[in-house]
Amino acid sequence: MQQVGDEVEREDLEAVDAVVCQVLAKVANIQEEGITEETFADFIEVGNFVTTSSDGREIELCENGKNIPVTYAHTFSIF
Repeated sequence: MQQVGDEVEREDLEAVDAVVCQVLAKVANIQEEGITEETFADFIEVGNFVTTSSDGREIELCENGKNIPVTYAHTFSIF
């Protein structure tokens, strides 16, 4: 994702929504929590890689994020 021609980094997202970054970091290390592919859906509300900004806009967390489902396999490529 780019804004004004600059690549958007994790720090940019943290400045806008620290809670989303905390959740993404936890999901990225989900195997350390003992969650497996089989139990993933029991612990994670399945959705896509989007969040809602404070002004109500839908923000994609990665390129084409609204079309990418959050799965166990994707958790290893979040950060």
